[in-house]
Amino acid sequence: MRWTAINYMAILAAGIASMLVGFAWYSRVLFGPAWAKCRGIDMNDPKQSQELKKGMGTVYAASFGATLLSAFALCLLVVRIQSGGVLGGLKLGLVVWLGFTMTVQLSAARFGHKNRTLFFIDTGYQLVCYLAMGAILGGWQ
Repeated sequence: MRWTAINYMAILAAGIASMLVGFAWYSRVLFGPAWAKCRGIDMNDPKQSQELKKGMGTVYAASFGATLLSAFALCLLVVRIQSGGVLGGLKLGLVVWLGFTMTVQLSAARFGHKNRTLFFIDTGYQLVCYLAMGAILGGWQ
């Protein structure tokens, strides 16, 4: 594989898209309230909200770094497999999510006695992220 085949702008775009999905997914409009309830968080408690906001810059930076690593790894697969456009990228994103992410999260949820709703919220977010990243990486070749 040639390193020149890696589209770094597509990786950056996929990482940004994944973060935007997260902002929407865990917002008050979508799954934020259900996620908070499953985690025992009262979103209307100012003291608890203030405590949660501490250090969020570092959390978001680490999350973005991890997302870029995921996008890079997915890009390597897209290039290696020659996934074939947006649809191929979507399929590859689904396979990666199903074969790696969902299975790991399922095992962790079962052994950790994680709330089922929380599992579906978190793994659903990962599915949408991998689909978005796959579509971007597959389509931007």
